[in-house]
Amino acid sequence: MVPQDEAKLYSLSPAKLRCYETERFLELFMKSCGPPRDSYFEMICYSDAFLFALISVEEMVDAKTKNKLRGKPIFRFLKVLRNITTHQSILSITLSESKFPCPFVRHVKDSIESSARLCFKFELLRKIFDLIEIKHPKNKNSLNDARIFVNTLEGLGKPVFLENVFADGLNCVSAAIT
Repeated sequence: MVPQDEAKLYSLSPAKLRCYETERFLELFMKSCGPPRDSYFEMICYSDAFLFALISVEEMVDAKTKNKLRGKPIFRFLKVLRNITTHQSILSITLSESKFPCPFVRHVKDSIESSARLCFKFELLRKIFDLIEIKHPKNKNSLNDARIFVNTLEGLGKPVFLENVFADGLNCVSAAIT
């Protein structure tokens, strides 16, 4: 729960404050999945904001904590996603100018009045990783870590929703900085 008292906010470490921001982005992402609101644009905005904020925590902590984060498969996977959204493409849309196909699909349960949640398209994620590796072979280790994590997610059965992976990533980062 994000502290509402401004004085309390000033007392937080940068990493802890960033985790609170990330928590808020995740909350807004989930609200944008509806009902009553279903805004694909907001899903894109808040998923990007979530990834940017979560991974930036790595630069706000000491070396020991940074190594702890880098040792977590979910953190390495989310970092690859963040790097793609930052440097390559907006993941959540398919445009002719986009470098990669959209690795998510909307999953609508039961009816249009239900939540329209985003879930991973594992095969497309793997293709994106392959394309990046061809262009940037120095990223092979990070991409291999992401591939392993995708295999783990796929083993859970379908669909695997972004908000669940995001929540697990936030929990991982929060635990590492406390």
